Amino acid sequence: MALKIPWEQEEAVILLDALLKVRNGDITRKEAVANVSNELRQRAINKGIKIDDIFRNINGIGLQMSFMEYIITDGKQGMPQASKLFKETIKLYNEKKNEFEKILIEAKQNLSSDSNNEHNIKNVKTLASKQKLSGENIKARRMAFKNWLKSNCSSESSISNYAFALNAAFVLEQCGALAMRLSLVDRNLFFIEDIDELRNIRTGLLINQIKDKPSDKFISVLNKYIEFCNGGEPEYFEKINLAEQTDHIDGTILEENKKTIYDNNTQLASELQEPVTEQAQVEYEEEIEQQNINDLQTDNNILDIVESDYNVPEENDFGFEIILKEDFPNGFRMNSAIDKNRFRKFFSERFASDLLESDEYIVEQLEKIGVQREGRIFIKNDSEQQKIIHCIIDDLTKAFDDGATCVYIEAIWKRYQNSLSDNLCIYNIEALTDLLKKELQDKYSFFYNKYFCVYNRQADTYQDVLNCLKKYSVPVSYETLFENLWYLPSDKIKQILASNKIFVCTSRGHYFYAPNLPVSYGELEQISDIISAELTNRSYISDVEMYSLLQEKCPMVLINTEEFSMPALRNVLGYLLSDTFSFNGKIITLKDKQISLSDVFAEFCHLHKMLTLSEIKDFAQELDTTINWNIWNTIRQNMVRISETEFVQFDNVNFDVSLIDKMLESICQHEYVPIQSVGLFMHFPAIGIQWNSYVLESYVYVLSKSFCLINAGFVEHGCYGAIVRKNSIFVDYQKLVVDALAHSQQWNTSKEALEFLIQEGYQSSRRFSNIDNVIKEAKLLREQLNKSKE
Repeated sequence: MALKIPWEQEEAVILLDALLKVRNGDITRKEAVANVSNELRQRAINKGIKIDDIFRNINGIGLQMSFMEYIITDGKQGMPQASKLFKETIKLYNEKKNEFEKILIEAKQNLSSDSNNEHNIKNVKTLASKQKLSGENIKARRMAFKNWLKSNCSSESSISNYAFALNAAFVLEQCGALAMRLSLVDRNLFFIEDIDELRNIRTGLLINQIKDKPSDKFISVLNKYIEFCNGGEPEYFEKINLAEQTDHIDGTILEENKKTIYDNNTQLASELQEPVTEQAQVEYEEEIEQQNINDLQTDNNILDIVESDYNVPEENDFGFEIILKEDFPNGFRMNSAIDKNRFRKFFSERFASDLLESDEYIVEQLEKIGVQREGRIFIKNDSEQQKIIHCIIDDLTKAFDDGATCVYIEAIWKRYQNSLSDNLCIYNIEALTDLLKKELQDKYSFFYNKYFCVYNRQADTYQDVLNCLKKYSVPVSYETLFENLWYLPSDKIKQILASNKIFVCTSRGHYFYAPNLPVSYGELEQISDIISAELTNRSYISDVEMYSLLQEKCPMVLINTEEFSMPALRNVLGYLLSDTFSFNGKIITLKDKQISLSDVFAEFCHLHKMLTLSEIKDFAQELDTTINWNIWNTIRQNMVRISETEFVQFDNVNFDVSLIDKMLESICQHEYVPIQSVGLFMHFPAIGIQWNSYVLESYVYVLSKSFCLINAGFVEHGCYGAIVRKNSIFVDYQKLVVDALAHSQQWNTSKEALEFLIQEGYQSSRRFSNIDNVIKEAKLLREQLNKSKE
């Protein structure tokens, strides 16, 4: 298990420093992540902390750097999960930069063991120098140098070559100890603006060149850059003939160089209040002398790289590798003329020499040093590739050891996508498939180009999901399942969960293996008996009623399932009792006797002689539904509305249908009359309750023999629509309002027409989905009526 060691401020400072360098273009993200990982792991070792392979590893550092980047870019890049420590570290950098740099210097110094602190003071100075310049825009500085050269009448080709030479990445990288000692490990001279430091570098390069002729071109470029940094003052420098002045180099120059470096480090040590001991001085002088001797004995391979004209080595492999790595991160397309021309261009720019070999030769050499995938050649990264492959194999092995029946290539891709693209230039599943088939062919079978299996074992994704859910005694979220079943695609997991009822959905995105419910067989029988007894005289009960019955008659069930919500418990019991009952949402009935919501509300009305509107709403909420038109229709079919808020059963009202219809005959002179126009009820026969529009609406809708009610639907407040003769031609609401509008001269526009329908009581709102057609029909009918009158 990974060590859960909290991050410390020094670690956060080191991480932020690396991230800033990445964003400034000083170093690649890959290099920064690797450096920080190595530094923080070494720091932990120095502090006596026992670490494992996961502690501050590359993947973890990459993720933490992404968290930190999210803050400094205001959420434009990175991931939004930064810790409080990271936020405080960034605030420290923004508001107290001097304090930040002091912590950074101390943190870098502490990366070495205590016994070597004096020995490594020079590394602290190097850090301080780089920290000073890390915020400078390197591109802007390079452009300033180019402009200065141009103003001094340099040719365009010279300007380009001079600017390129100062990068000198392939040369300085091969100078080994020299580059380290001269603070060139970041491989870019544009980091350095101190003239004395540049002159020391020039001297050091000459000292370490064992050739009859020094590197004239690079020295001349360096002189130009020193002149630029010195405000344009000419730089006079007498070249040293190494062959003729070996003694001078071994003596005076080496001694001066050693003294300069030692004095600088002594001064830095003083600034850090860390005195250099006599022993440390002796050891350091011995090391400088030995390093110079080693540099003077550098082998021919390095000498070939530091040549006077910056030409490529005798063998092109190294130069090809540099270009393939840095200029073709997405691979060299073997059949692309564009890529071949770009390769020649990069080669010429880097080595100041044209590449005269054929295209076939270029491809052949690249094939030797690179790896082919999908018609492209990528730089080899054997160590990283093997590391990632080993991680994949370890994950597969562990998954199979834990009982997995198969591992999908899609799942591997999702798990390792970032590492594969960043380190191996693998950008799709197909390329990953080709790689793993070769690596794993002796260990696992690969089926249908989709998944790996252990030899002689069948894939069974249902069993994989089942084994996972069996481990849990409470409902589990999608996220937890995806994490545990990482080797299966998430869509496959969802499909299995949805298609097997034994995996009960307890709430949105949560599932439970039903047989794991902590209820005994005897308790299940008791619950079944309780529900059956309630359904003896009823067609249904609600889950709320079931829960109340359990509280009353078998409370231990609820105690043992207290971690389950009521809907979750209902759904699981619905599966376990499915042989006897049907659980339709919140409605529980006997098996194969499911009823609709309308039937449920009808039975609800039959069970109550009187209901209020709030009671009806509460019941709808208990069933997790809304009172739509169908439910309103059911309620009005079964109960008389006697006021805006009260309903009674029809049996409680004494309607005399013949007398009431006769009264309506006298009121309705034509084929229909708006129900709101009936306002005087003193002549209506007595019915045991007081007459009003709500009562009239219920009567016409359910009992009348001669009239019917036509409206746009029942509403919560008020009565709307018209009382219409049953033998009338108006059989729907649209025909009714077309006729009403045609007989009115009070409107001309759609807005006025809707206002008229509301004022007359035909409807309650100003919304009518088909109003345009209604208006057209009404105007046409009105014209016909006007003509007939003429």
